Amino acid sequence: MIASYIGENKVFEKMYLSGDLSLELIPQGTMAERCASGAAGIPAFYTPAAYGTVGKSATSHRATRG
Repeated sequence: MIASYIGENKVFEKMYLSGDLSLELIPQGTMAERCASGAAGIPAFYTPAAYGTVGKSATSHRATRG
């Protein structure tokens, strides 16, 4: 499941905690951009979400030119 907010759904919580469901939480803007770029056939895009925060890991950094 890819989501920006999951609320207080007890069934979803139970499935996640038991390992029946994997979860990727992403910012709302990133979710919208994934949908828009996917619909346009764009395979990848850059978003600075989480840059400079604790949530950013060293392995997720990508250097780009221009």
